Amino acid sequence: MVYSKALLRRQVLPMRDSTMYRLIDNEYKDTPLAFVASTGRFNDPSPPSNPDNRFKTLYAAENVATATWEAIVRDTMVQTDRVYIPLSVLAATTLVEVRWMRPLQLLDLTGNQYLKINAGTEPTKDTSHDAGQRLSSQLYADVSGCDGIVYSSRYTGLRCVVLYDRAASRLETPPRMAPLMSHPLIARNLTPRGLHRDVLLDT
Repeated sequence: MVYSKALLRRQVLPMRDSTMYRLIDNEYKDTPLAFVASTGRFNDPSPPSNPDNRFKTLYAAENVATATWEAIVRDTMVQTDRVYIPLSVLAATTLVEVRWMRPLQLLDLTGNQYLKINAGTEPTKDTSHDAGQRLSSQLYADVSGCDGIVYSSRYTGLRCVVLYDRAASRLETPPRMAPLMSHPLIARNLTPRGLHRDVLLDT
């Protein structure tokens, strides 16, 4: 599907100073705000190793619970008996605050806002990332002043953002970081088996 450039531009709105959260493996603590090419929901559809891959991204979420669902729980722990995040996984994860002081221009796909660009639920809700990648690729090419997309998490319904690498200079550096297990939400709910995923839905 090709989207109307006019509708895309109209739906790009300023997101003012904000704090979002992302999770990274401990081994990447030296580059906590790295923008990367990947197969993520709104990444360039070209393979990350392909020279035609045009942009890199950074994902973050409104709160720690949503960031954990998006980065760790995902679909691998849905509709299965795997309800505990192992302690070893939590211990290997760093929590990073993503902050910006000047407004970012983001395509608003939160809630039902995707309807304003004549999109269905596929870009934000499908388990396949094809529709989201196609939308993002067109957005990046057609709306040069757009810094990324704000959308609703499939799991918690709260806001997530994907930022394009052209927004990198507006992020606050160095970011605040801490071991994920030290965050109060995680620390107070730990058990010998790990963290029950449903705890993250009650925040």
